[in-house]
Amino acid sequence: MPDSLDKELDASVCPTVPPTGAAVQPHGCLIAFDNNWQGVCLASSNLPRFFGLSPPRRLAVRPNRCWAPIP
Repeated sequence: MPDSLDKELDASVCPTVPPTGAAVQPHGCLIAFDNNWQGVCLASSNLPRFFGLSPPRRLAVRPNRCWAPIP
């Protein structure tokens, strides 16, 4: 996936269209938690750019430990 900060913003994108793999805004990243707030179930590939965190290492981590170093 190309770096989203290298893309031009497209103001014509309809807000009712479901998000796709390349739909994370270039000025942010995405972290999604499961329904019970027990773990991270999705993290965008650009997470390291903003937080220095690897998305695969954040999956299934409890929200209160999400930003803590993983040994």
